[in-house]
Parts: sequence; C-alpha cells; structure tokens
Amino acid sequence: MLDRKPEDVSPYQRVEVPGELQAAGEEGESAAARPSAWLSDEDLTPEEREMRRALRRRRYLFLGSIGLLLLLGLWFARPLGRTVKGWQARRLAREAETLLSGRDWARAYPLVRDAVSLSFNDPFVTRVMAEFQSRAGTPEALAWWTRVRELEPHVQSHRLRLAHAAIREQEFETAERALAGLPAAARETAAYCEVVTALELARGNLPAAAEALQRWRRLDPTSEFARLNSAIAQLSATTAPEVQYARETLQELSKSAAVGRAATRALVRDALARGEFAPAVALARGLADSADGAFEDRLLELDALVRSGDPFSGVRVKKAQEAAGEDPVRIVSLARWLFVQKRFSEAFGWLKTLPDSLRLRPPVAITLADATMSIRDWNGLDRSLRPQEWGTSEYLRLVYLARAAREQQRAEASQAWWKRALELAPEAAQRAALLRLVNSWGWRREAEELLAQMRLADPGDPAPLEALAQLYAASGQTRELLQVTQDRLAREPESVRARNDQTALWLLLGERLPEAHAAADRLAQERPDDPMVQSTRALSLLLRGRATEALAVLRRLPEPAPRQPGVALYMGLALAANQAAEAEEFFVLAEQRVLLPEERALLEKARSGFKVIK
Repeated sequence: MLDRKPEDVSPYQRVEVPGELQAAGEEGESAAARPSAWLSDEDLTPEEREMRRALRRRRYLFLGSIGLLLLLGLWFARPLGRTVKGWQARRLAREAETLLSGRDWARAYPLVRDAVSLSFNDPFVTRVMAEFQSRAGTPEALAWWTRVRELEPHVQSHRLRLAHAAIREQEFETAERALAGLPAAARETAAYCEVVTALELARGNLPAAAEALQRWRRLDPTSEFARLNSAIAQLSATTAPEVQYARETLQELSKSAAVGRAATRALVRDALARGEFAPAVALARGLADSADGAFEDRLLELDALVRSGDPFSGVRVKKAQEAAGEDPVRIVSLARWLFVQKRFSEAFGWLKTLPDSLRLRPPVAITLADATMSIRDWNGLDRSLRPQEWGTSEYLRLVYLARAAREQQRAEASQAWWKRALELAPEAAQRAALLRLVNSWGWRREAEELLAQMRLADPGDPAPLEALAQLYAASGQTRELLQVTQDRLAREPESVRARNDQTALWLLLGERLPEAHAAADRLAQERPDDPMVQSTRALSLLLRGRATEALAVLRRLPEPAPRQPGVALYMGLALAANQAAEAEEFFVLAEQRVLLPEERALLEKARSGFKVIK
C-alpha cells in the first residue's frame, strides 16, 4: 500500500523551492512576494498573510466605493433628471407665454405641449397650458384651470380663472365652488364682482347680476368694463326707456379704446335678436375687416350672415378658413362654429385637408375626432386614431377609441380601451375632463365608475358628490339621489342645501314623513327668502292638506323666483290644488328641467284633474 501519512511540517517552516523553479523566478518577484491564491492562510507566513489581508482590504474598499457611487447615482439621478426636465419645461413655457401675448398661437402650442410633456406637475407650465386652452375656447380649459388651482391652492386669481372657464362650459356649480373658496377680503374686489356678474348673467338671474354690477361699480366707479356689462344686462330689461338707454350707452362705449370692440359685438347681437340683420351684418363686417380684428369677429360676422340668409356666407366661410391658416386656436374656433351650425361634413372635409403636424395632434386632433363622430364614421375614427399619439391628452384618444369600438358592437374592445384611458388619467383634472365627455355621450355606467374613483382618491372633495347628484337627477334615480344627498349631509351637517334636498326627497318618496314635515318647517323659518326651501315647505303643506297655506307661501316669493324651473312645479301644484287656471303655465315652465319620476307623477295627476294632494 502507498504511505499516505503526511510529512510533519512546522506551521512556520518555509517550504524549500526546488532549484529549477527558484531559478525560473529569479527575474520576477520572489515567491514570498507572490503568495498563491490557492494556498490557505495556514500555509503562509505571517508576512504573507498580512499582505493577503491588505490586498483584500483594498479590494473590498474599491468594490464598496463603486457600490456607494452606484447608490448615490441611483439616489440623485431621478431628482436631477426632474430638475433638468423642469428647467427645460419652464424655458419652453416662457417662450410659449411670450408668443401667446403676441397672439402667435401656431408657434406657441407646440412649445407648451412639449413643456407639459416634460413637467406635468409644474404650476407655471400648467398655467400657460390653461391660458392657451382658454384662449382656444376648448372644453379642456376647465380641466387645466382645475389642475392649476390644485397645484397652487392659495393663489386667489386661479379661482377666478377657474370660475370663468366653468361659466363658459355652463358648469355653474363648479364656478360657485371656486368662488366660495375665496376669503372675505377677496370678495370685496372688482375682479370678484366681475366674475359673479358673468355667472348670474349666464344663469339668466338678472336681479342677482344687477346687484353684483352695483357692487362692481361702487368698488371701481371709473371702470368701463362695469359700464359695458351693466348696459348688456339692461338690454334684457322690460321697459323701453331702460333698453334704449342701454343701447345709447353701448353706442358711446363702442368708441372706447378699451371696450369698444366688446360694445360693438353687443350691439351686433342685440340687432340680431331684434331681427335687424342689415345693421348687424354691417357692424360685424366692420369688426372682421378692421386691421386689429380678432378672429372671433369673423365668427360673429358669419353668425350675422347665416341669420340673415345671405347666399354668399359660404364665401366668407372660405375666407375664414384661409385666415385660420395653421393657427390651432383659430382652427378649433371655426370648426366648433361649424358644429353649432350643424355643418359637420363641411367641418370634417376642411379639417382633413390640414397638414399632419396639426391634424394629428391636440387640440385639432380632438376637434377632428368630434367631427368624425358627428358624421358617424366609426370605422374611420378607429382607423385614424390608432396610430396617433396625443401626449398629455392620450387618455382622451383612448376614450374616443372606446366610443368607436362600442358603436361597432365590439364591447370587449371598448371596455379594454376604457380601462386603459382610466389608467392614463390619474389626475383629478383629467378625470373631470373624461367625466364631461362621457356625460355628453350618455355613458352613465362609466360616469358612475369615474365618480366613485374620484371620491376614493379625494374623500374631502365635494365635486364628485355634486356630479353624482346631477347624474342621478338627470337619470331619475331618486333613491340613489337620496343616498348621495345623505352622504353630502354627513360631510356637511350644517349645509342648508343638503338638508333641504334630503327633506324634499323624503317627501317625494313618502318616507319618514313626520321628520320631513318638521324639517321643512324648521328650514323655512331659517331661510324665509330661499325659493328652493320655500318650495319644499309648500310641498310639505300640500301633503298635509293645507293647500291655501302652500299657495300663500309661494306667492310671497318675489318675481321671477316662482317661475324658476325648480320652483315652478310646486307653484303649479299649489295652484292646481286651489283650482287656479294658471297652473298649466307653471307646469310648462317646470318641464324645462328634467323631473324626477315622483315629480312627473304629481304633475301628470294634477293635469288629469285628480286630487293628488290629500
């Protein structure tokens, strides 16, 4: 057998290197200076072991330094990237703002679009985009101003701009909420009174508009804008001397450098309303052809020509298209004018001739999508949208694709596009824009889904609850409307409006009547001049068999409150219960709004001569 017993060697004894190996290494380092990586520490001398440990320490220090640098790079790369992007975005936005001030819309939009793509959450960049959308007159302006207010909630002027955008889109409750968030001092300014005046005029509430105008003129007695709005409001007056005075004021103001064009526009609209087409066309053409004429004056001229039945209005439309050029603001404005005139095919044909750089990017691409839907070319809409890219408005492109798929009976594809659109619209402003779009299409299930997500994202925001209430009221879902009202009341227990809505719904549903009657009486004492509160008390009195008292309550309201659609139904019911002939007049007024099923049932029974109130 082979002897496998190892030879005894002292732990510190050097192993003699054979002569030939020692000779081979004479020109290089000594064996002691080159400890083998294959030898264990026990096989090395103390000096060699110390050398190995030093090498290890240097190696570990080097690797640790590399690792630390990588961690620092990862830690600072994203903030640094955001900083660079933010700087680039603000630079582009500043350039766009300069171009906007010079009305160079065509060059401004690509810059502000790229700026938003780089830094969506930058307040300055977002404000410039909101300004562009407002000047373009697009529905997206409201969403952008909402986003601006969210980013800078303490800037009071943002609330005023948001209210202006909401008024333009007939979103009166949104405007109210924006104004309600202003401090008391801000409500004693001419700017605030100007917005309130615009809101009340848009609503048709002339007494409230007149009151706001009086405050405005008291705060700024020399304001020509206040005089202008006062004169416009007076055009709706009931007496001839007031109307004539308003027209004379507008004639005087039409010579003003500050408000002259606005006053002339008001005179054009007044002439059109009176059927005086020749002077209206002459005034409008003067505005459109003037050296400093705005593009909106061309649209006003087209209005006058169409209303007068001018056979050459088509020629002026072509001139307006030429004047629009490659300016996205003008293109969108003219296209929307054609939509209002129901000239959808004409709008579609013109938009299709635009260069791809305009036609395939918002806001023109959105307008073209609307035009394609208007002619119901769903296959064409699908084919044209698929290869496009809308940047920060990508979620809108996807929801248009969802609409095209649904109209082609492709339910699964439609649902997939819709879910993807939701994923790309995480911000409240984006979802608000989606909500307005699907509401305009009558997509109630999607609207409810959106509102539920908006409530979860921000439980303190009253807007989703308000929108749900409008949705349920429009679709006649009374019990769901009651649930939303109770949710609002839980969050705002002192809200008179929420308390009154709950009381009215209890009465209509015939639930918790003793509590509802007591609440109606209590609210009427708190708010004796509130038409909605008093109409709820009138319904309560009618249900208790006190028809004479109900009519007296409503007759105490000043005009035109009893004729408001929300009050007119109950005035008509009270008149019918008292056998008054004028009940039908108020029922017609009531039908100007969507009635709940229970309200419709009361109206129909009263018309049929049944005694519906016991």
